[in-house]
Parts: sequence; structure tokens; C-alpha cells
Amino acid sequence: MNGKNSTLLIFIFFLFTASALSADTISGAAAENIKTRDLYYDNIRAVFGFARTEITTAEKSGYSPDFSLVLLSISQKSGVGIGKLVTLRKNKGYSWKDMCDEYNVDYYALMDSIEKKLIDNKIIPPPATAAERKQNAATSPRMKNGGKK
Repeated sequence: MNGKNSTLLIFIFFLFTASALSADTISGAAAENIKTRDLYYDNIRAVFGFARTEITTAEKSGYSPDFSLVLLSISQKSGVGIGKLVTLRKNKGYSWKDMCDEYNVDYYALMDSIEKKLIDNKIIPPPATAAERKQNAATSPRMKNGGKK
């Protein structure tokens, strides 16, 4: 085998090895993210008293874990289902405060309560995925109460 061919083989070997290691790292990171998310949702269920079905609905909404926590908290305080709140956010441009105002929930007390429980229980929401960040941004309110006067 000449020098060019052996160099090419070494390069190809290196490339495949690096790709395999990279794939293991990515899959390892994905597995760790799933474990972190499961632990986060278990913790907020225990601390905030959310039903598992509501958490599942919040997770499926496509929002980040911290957005899901706010949805769950507003739902719990107002008695309004997560699905209705997601619709208000996605389709009507409601902010968290708009939702609270709509259903007679003290927005500032709610947010303080969420923050206090997270701090007291040392719960840190896992980072949002790219898709979740996109969903969060796409549904950020552009007008108060979906444009209601």
C-alpha cells in the first residue's frame, strides 16, 4: 500500500471514529435531558400538586418546561383546563397576565409563589429545546388580550 492510500485510510478511520463518538455524545446528552426533564416534572408534580394528566398535556403543548409550569399554575388556580389556556396563548395572543386577569387570578402573587416554591425546593427547569424556544417565541403575545379592547 502506498503512502497516499494509507493516509486516506487513516483519515477515513479517524472520521468514522469521530462520528461514532459524536453520535454517542449526542445520544448520551439526549438521554440525560430526558432524565432531567422527568425529574423536573416529578418534582413540580410533588411540590405544586399537579395531576399527572395535566403535566402530560402541558408537555405535549410544545412549550418549554418553564412555560409549562406557568400554564399548569394558572390552570390550577383558575380551574381552567390546560387546553383552553394553550388556545388563548397560541390563537388569541394572551399573555400570562391576560390569562390571570381573564380568570381572576392574582398574576403577581402567582408568579411570586412559583418562584418561591422553585427556590425553596431547589428546582431548576431544564433548558428548552430549539423547538420549544421556537414555540415560546412564536406564541409570545403581540397584543393585550388578543386584541380585545
